[in-house]
Amino acid sequence: MTPLINLRQIEVFTAIMRTGSVTKAAITLNVSQPSVSKVLKHTEARLGFPLFKRLSGKLYPTPEAEVLYNETARIDEDIDHLSQLAFELRDGGVGRVRFGCPPSLATHVLPMGIQAFRARYPGISVQLTISPSALIRSEVIKRRVDLSLAHFPTSDPEVSGVTLDTGRMVCLMRKGYVLANKPSLSAQELLGHNMIFGYADKEFLRLIDNAAPGLRNNSSCDLLVNHYTVAASLAQRGLGVALVDEFTVTGSRFDDLAIVPFEPEIPIHVGVIYPRYSPLSTATKVFIETLGEALEKFRIRGQRPRNNPVADA
Repeated sequence: MTPLINLRQIEVFTAIMRTGSVTKAAITLNVSQPSVSKVLKHTEARLGFPLFKRLSGKLYPTPEAEVLYNETARIDEDIDHLSQLAFELRDGGVGRVRFGCPPSLATHVLPMGIQAFRARYPGISVQLTISPSALIRSEVIKRRVDLSLAHFPTSDPEVSGVTLDTGRMVCLMRKGYVLANKPSLSAQELLGHNMIFGYADKEFLRLIDNAAPGLRNNSSCDLLVNHYTVAASLAQRGLGVALVDEFTVTGSRFDDLAIVPFEPEIPIHVGVIYPRYSPLSTATKVFIETLGEALEKFRIRGQRPRNNPVADA
């Protein structure tokens, strides 16, 4: 069934009703007066009844026009709302981001990014899903999240990865421990000490073994923990020296722990992964940008341990 009136005709009719004349309606719509008159004439012909009567050079709406206007005014308001929504979606002002994150990055890094994001875009809702590192890639591929924070955000045929920041491995130990005042610690210096190895996935252990062959086999006693926060807690208990990802202690308060860089430096990349063939929404792009900016500002302010001891004797 062909509609008797279309959106353009509604727009012209509503403008005439609001302004009271064809001339003013044309100015409002930024078109010529003849084009408005032509649309009005065609609309009345399609409807089968007049919308206005001209008396003494002025237009007066018919009773049918008044009834029609009650409906078209609402439609016009809905179109205005739709246009505003489109502008906001284009500019990243509204929408939703479903964001995944492994536990090791969820305590400090993620809240820092969320805080910066919500401060700039309070109209965008954020849904967070915390999943083990081993499941993060699967969550992204199955579209359960739009993107996820991840260590070593590499690309492959199914996901795209973007590195946002690079940290390093650091050693955590109780203040007053024999190694706590060192400017840095090598694998040789750690031999014979009780070690706690924190890792989010097997890539961490591979990096440790490549940079320090034999360290995991030659320590006095070692603990292997797949949650960095647990590794830090074990170090707080004096159970050994924890070799952990620097991002774990970002923004943390470990008043009783010394944080010493590990040498040789083991780079730890942090970024986001998302489905390779699924276009990112404007809101998601904004989230990635804001998270990267937050990490960079955090580094500039010097709040992350970088090649310097923070321990007291």
